[in-house]
Amino acid sequence: PALPAIMAHYSLTADVVQWLTSGFTMTCALMIPATAFLIQRLSPRRLFLIAMGLFSLGSLLLGTGTSFALALLGRIFQALGAGVMMPLVQVLLLGSASREKRGAAMGKMGLVIAMAPALGPVLAGLTVDRFAWYWLFRGVFLAAALPQCLAVCQRS
Repeated sequence: PALPAIMAHYSLTADVVQWLTSGFTMTCALMIPATAFLIQRLSPRRLFLIAMGLFSLGSLLLGTGTSFALALLGRIFQALGAGVMMPLVQVLLLGSASREKRGAAMGKMGLVIAMAPALGPVLAGLTVDRFAWYWLFRGVFLAAALPQCLAVCQRS
């Protein structure tokens, strides 16, 4: 439901606005294998903060709703962060869970990952039906910024 609203907002066709999805998917696909390289060079905490920072910045850019170019750039920043977070969370889970609990931990993470594509569009649709499309990304920004604040405050 967000893409038709974005098409109307920017007066663009579906093939142009589809780049928001395609750009996210392609960037995410590039970042997943690159994460192995990054994990070897940065601490998990630093990598988490960088990835969440990129994702939050992307959400903030999308939440402005000022131009399609900015929205596309925001989606790419989101994908840079999301593409790192998926494998990073798996590495952290496997490293922190005891041998006996790894299966349960990975199962729970798999459940969350499986539910996101099912629940995300429903929640997005409800948001877009009631508010302008960019409010969806403003909410995502707040949700992404909270773990960052907690991680930074925990260090202090």
